[in-house]
Amino acid sequence: MNRKYLDDIGYTNRHDTWNSDDPRQEKWARERDIYGFDERETWALDHAFACWLYERLKMYLEIDAVNLDFHKFDIDGETLTQNEIINRILSLLEKSFKNSENASKYDESCDNIAEAARLWAIIINACWW
Repeated sequence: MNRKYLDDIGYTNRHDTWNSDDPRQEKWARERDIYGFDERETWALDHAFACWLYERLKMYLEIDAVNLDFHKFDIDGETLTQNEIINRILSLLEKSFKNSENASKYDESCDNIAEAARLWAIIINACWW
């Protein structure tokens, strides 16, 4: 499956690449036809969410349909624009992807996803056009 934004950063340790030679491929294909995704995404929901959010925010920035400097948010005593927060989220997720392949950095990877989710919750209602 083509995942442009994840492919662009060379990230291949994704749920859609896990167990590619598994005999359950047909079952997973049926699940994708029915649900639009297969059960492998539920094996690590934090990871699936991180991939989903990363890809959508990358496209959101590419479309550039709104002034991302208009909305400002106070976060931990710092005033940041929507654009700055999106880029911070993307950076956290990229670090998480990099760390997810290193068992000794698992906790750091989880912390990065949690922080990205916290920031996303702050700007979610401003992300439309």
